[in-house]
Amino acid sequence: MIFYPIRLKDGTIDPASSGMIVYPNGDIIHLSVSEFSITALRTWQSKSSGVVYPSGWEINVPEHDIQLYVQPTLKNQVLITGIATYWEGSCLITGKYKKEKVSGRGYTVLTGYDKR
Repeated sequence: MIFYPIRLKDGTIDPASSGMIVYPNGDIIHLSVSEFSITALRTWQSKSSGVVYPSGWEINVPEHDIQLYVQPTLKNQVLITGIATYWEGSCLITGKYKKEKVSGRGYTVLTGYDKR
């Protein structure tokens, strides 16, 4: 699964945001922003940058009976460059797909939290 929730300056989600489900057989289902939700469960503040990031998410895709929980493997996965400060790193995923337990790994990138 891939999700692209693009945040606007006011923190709301851009209507152009999207996602997709990629099945093992190669089938792909494109999702509009209205077909999924991502809710931050907690926040974490970087000691090195002072930036507060969401940390842990619940992802729901009701039409496909998907409910996932995404947790960073390490909270401190912040990159500070001359151009931007952002969080990117590995995550553990648990949840349900059509009432069956699922688990896996993912990668999350969070940008724009250091500037509004």
